[in-house]
This record gives sequence, structure tokens and C-alpha cells, in this order.
Amino acid sequence: MHLIFYPSFLYNRMRLFWQNNFIKPSILQHVINEYGIKLIDNNQRSLGGYRGVNIIIETSQGRKVLKRYKPTLGHSTIAQEHSILKYLNRNEFPAPHLKTAKSGETLIGIENQKFALFDFIDKGYHYNNFILFRRQIKKYIKTAGRTLGNLHKLFVNFQPDGYNPDGFKSIDGDRWRTAEWFIDKLNYCIEKTDIFVDPENENKLKLLFNNADVYKEKLVGLDYSLKNNRTPCIVIHGDFTPYNLLYLNYNLAFVLDFEMARLDWRLVDIIRSWHAFCSSKGGFDLEKMKIFFDAYQNHMSVPDDELKLIPKIWEYFCIINIIQSWRGFIQVKTADRLDKICHYFNGLKWIDYNQKRLLHFLRS
Repeated sequence: MHLIFYPSFLYNRMRLFWQNNFIKPSILQHVINEYGIKLIDNNQRSLGGYRGVNIIIETSQGRKVLKRYKPTLGHSTIAQEHSILKYLNRNEFPAPHLKTAKSGETLIGIENQKFALFDFIDKGYHYNNFILFRRQIKKYIKTAGRTLGNLHKLFVNFQPDGYNPDGFKSIDGDRWRTAEWFIDKLNYCIEKTDIFVDPENENKLKLLFNNADVYKEKLVGLDYSLKNNRTPCIVIHGDFTPYNLLYLNYNLAFVLDFEMARLDWRLVDIIRSWHAFCSSKGGFDLEKMKIFFDAYQNHMSVPDDELKLIPKIWEYFCIINIIQSWRGFIQVKTADRLDKICHYFNGLKWIDYNQKRLLHFLRS
């Protein structure tokens, strides 16, 4: 199949080439020694990475990917990711293969940095990097829905090591980060943001201020309602999006990046995927959403008493992501954080106006 790249993809590849996202040679050598293998050369090719640094290296055991984790990522979250990857590897699910060091560990620490080594995946592509017809995109979305259903089916009754603070403490327990935690962070955002010192983003920041009290009230109500209408909790991927799926033609090759995996409502994975696969300038594409959902249901059915909770979980999902992105903007002041806020704000508006229509369409 012949594919044509978007110009933006080629630009980003060139940008990666010039970025200095590399690992100090002495540290690289130390980490590789821990795995009992040798470097063929000192060349490093960056794969980029939003939450960490990923580089391709040539070793005596073939091409590998060395990941340096974001410094703020907790050990328990990495332990959970590694536990999940080992489980998927044992069950022959198409996920990155994690390498074990001589010590028997999969996580190597040096100079307050954390590293893990993976086999290089030499096949597959991200479909969203290419110019495609609508019918082609629908085929990729169908494969994605089927894959998520298979993944969730595999995770039923699976309990990983470690934990992720964005998820639940247990299947029947509370969240690590409660509604009160998010409201506290929202108050912090209000206190630390001055809309008048940032005229370029003034309108977007005003939007946050004008809706802050609504978010607080909604979050408390949603938290209470969802505690009294428990929906199944399983391990979810957490970031099931086109850039974390590798394809061969229209078939799945690999699912990448389980760093955000956690114990959570499985509907969160579906809603997150809709945001990534099915959003449009006018909101969301119902036909694409239905294709994804039907493919998912072929492997993991969603009963009606769970289906009807989609609007509430969608609202909860959007509000907590607005708060988290606002916190991120305060810390790094980058425009992409505000773009994320606008994306989730639009998602919140869309589900408010379209929840009955969506549920009717999904049931049809």
C-alpha cells in the first residue's frame, strides 16, 4: 500500500534530528554494561518522546531502544508499567519487549536517572502521519477498537505490581487522587494564574477562570454519582491513541507506551480513544465513534447499565484533564498545554449537548 506523508510529519522528523535529546556517553555505557551487552558504536538516534527520552542504539544483541524516564515519574508507576509489559509478553500480545539486566531487574538507576531497555520494533507505521481517504481511516479505527477490546479482555482479573496515582487503589477502592485533590489543585491554578501578564493567551485563560466554579460543582456531583454507580475497573492503557499504535497495512503490529496504564474505569480508555481517533473541528464524528465502539464490543461487550454512564465519566475525564493541563501550563508556560485545555473544554461542551444522541447512536 502506497502512503503519502503529511508535510508536518517530515518537519517533525527533521526537528528530531536536530534536537539534543541524547544520553551522556558515560551514562549510556554504564547502563548497557548492566545488561551484559556491548555497544557497537556511540551513535544515538532520537525517537523523541513526550514524557521521556527514547534513543535507538546498536548493540551486540541487535538494535535496541533505551528509554530515560521523566524525572518526576514515580518508581511505583514504572514498576506497574514493567509488570504489565511482562504480562503482555508472556501472553504474546503485540507490545514492546522489555529486556532484563544481569541483576534480574528491568529498571536501571544511575545519577538520579531511570532507564529501561527494549527490543527495537523494526516494522509498522502510525497511520495518522499519512494523507488518507476516509474509508482508509475507518479501517484503521476499526482495528484500533478491536485491539482495545482484546487488550481489556486480557486484563480482566489481572493485578499488576506497583500503582499509578491517576488510577484507583483497588477494584473496589477509591481513587488515589480524589475529587478533593483535584479541587485543591484547581484552587492552586486560580491563585497562580494572572491573565493580564499573558495577553497572547488572555482569552483562553479567561475561559478557565469563568468556568472554574462550574468545574468544582460538577466534579463534586460527578464524584458522588459515580461512587454510587460503580462501573467495572480494570487495568487500562491510559493513552490509547494513533501515535501509540503501529500498523502493518490495516492490521495491528504493536501497541506502545504503557506508561500511563492504571487501574481505572474501562470507559476512560474508550472515551480517551474517541478524543484521539474521532474528534473533528465540529466536535466528534459519530460514525467513527460507532465503528470503534462496535469493534470493541466484538471482544468486550458493554452492558446498558454501564453504557449509560458514558456521559458522566466523559465529563469527569474532561474536567480532571482540564485541571491537570492548567497545572502543566503554570509549570512550563507552553501553548500546547492551553491547546489541550481547549480540546477538553470542547469535549465537555460536546457531550453536554450530545449525550442522548450519542447513547442512541451507540445502541443502534
